[in-house]
Amino acid sequence: MNVADAVAMATLAVNSVKPDPLKCATANVVALSAGKGPGGVIPEQGTLTVNIRSESDQIADELGSRVDRAVKAAAAANGAQAELEREKQMPAPCYDEGMVDTARRAIVSVLGEVGVVERITTPGSEDFHWYARRSSGLRAAYIGLGADFSPGLHHPDASFDLQALVYGAAILAEAVAGFVNSDANSKRRM
Repeated sequence: MNVADAVAMATLAVNSVKPDPLKCATANVVALSAGKGPGGVIPEQGTLTVNIRSESDQIADELGSRVDRAVKAAAAANGAQAELEREKQMPAPCYDEGMVDTARRAIVSVLGEVGVVERITTPGSEDFHWYARRSSGLRAAYIGLGADFSPGLHHPDASFDLQALVYGAAILAEAVAGFVNSDANSKRRM
């Protein structure tokens, strides 16, 4: 048995797990290794790291189960045994419609209607989503600010238009002011 073969086949197996094209989700191998030491030694252990992101927790769980089955089958086909471990699971977004509206008004105030792109569903997950999940009463929204990333987001040589930072700061300041003013007005009506 050559664990390097099992890791390679497990990588191909993960790549063969395709999410429902009508849902927003991804499953990507982001790290793999097999063997340490001289090149002539057949490795006995290896690792594979898979990143799963989705627009909902249910879709991520379903995709994760399919990836688990694919990895186990690929390892077994190569005479290896896969031990699966979930290190960290990012929650899918959970937005408050009122906060989304506050953010939209702030964007319009700073950039005009042309600056608003209606909600885009992405498989992106973010540590920030834990706050809304774990803090009762916390209302959250997420603002995506186009910054002309080149050659692309998460690329090691990524660069972007620094003016986006100025716009982002102005939008956040406007959103805070809008939230505070709407909160104060709602208390006056009570």
